[in-house]
Amino acid sequence: MNPYEKKNIKPYAFQWMRVGEIRPGGWMRAQMQHDLEDGFVGHLDELVPDLIVNDDIYGANRLTKAVRTKELGVVSQEKDWEAQFLWWNSETQSNWRDGLVRTTLLLDHPDYLPRVRAYIEKILATQDADGYLGIYAPDLRFNFEGENGELWAQASLFRVLLGYYEAVGDERVLESVRRAVDVTMRAYPQNRSKPFTVKNDYAGVCHGLVFTDVLDRLYQLTGQARYLDYALWLYQEYSENLLSADDIQYKNLIDPSYRFKAHGAHTLRAFAISVDSCLCFRKSIA
Repeated sequence: MNPYEKKNIKPYAFQWMRVGEIRPGGWMRAQMQHDLEDGFVGHLDELVPDLIVNDDIYGANRLTKAVRTKELGVVSQEKDWEAQFLWWNSETQSNWRDGLVRTTLLLDHPDYLPRVRAYIEKILATQDADGYLGIYAPDLRFNFEGENGELWAQASLFRVLLGYYEAVGDERVLESVRRAVDVTMRAYPQNRSKPFTVKNDYAGVCHGLVFTDVLDRLYQLTGQARYLDYALWLYQEYSENLLSADDIQYKNLIDPSYRFKAHGAHTLRAFAISVDSCLCFRKSIA
């Protein structure tokens, strides 16, 4: 049996709720408000401005072949080793922004709403004419032989934008994500490219499978099955390559004797998001 064979898609038995349809109350609301006003949820940019504010990695400071170093918030003298992680601030920024944006919108916090709107407008303004949203300049974009953060940087950013769209209903934001995803799907054409075939891969390449999270949500929001098709293909490509983080490859997941051995955070992140989406899709076809 071919585990990646697509047959007939069955409708979801349940529908996902959008951000904002359920609002926090009681102790949970009080805790979220405290985290936003007095904790790092609302102030990480003040705590580590070099990583959040000073590195406009999705805009003016996109990565090019000329970039050899960047402040990443780590203590190390191994600059050659660090070079492969120049995408790192995209993860730091977007994962934090995702929490900031969703917390602000769920609380409808008057002091933080203007900051969130300004951030969304700033990101939309970085979108290229062809629709690209990401951290790489044209000389590097979709052209990698080794470790990179292309898909991962996009996935972490697009989740922020989709969360904002769900809560606010700004169609410009959804269209922005759709255009950007279409650029990536054209750059890595399904069944005709190898996005995970690289040398010396590590976290960025392996985290790239989380791009399926965005594809799954786009399917839920738009009903376009092509996003699910692409997600399943990405998982197939991931499973059929020699990668450093192979715990969640299909052959290992179905092997009852296999024991996870990779970095736990990497395995859990991809398993909980990417593989769950793909396997749920697999179960929805008959």
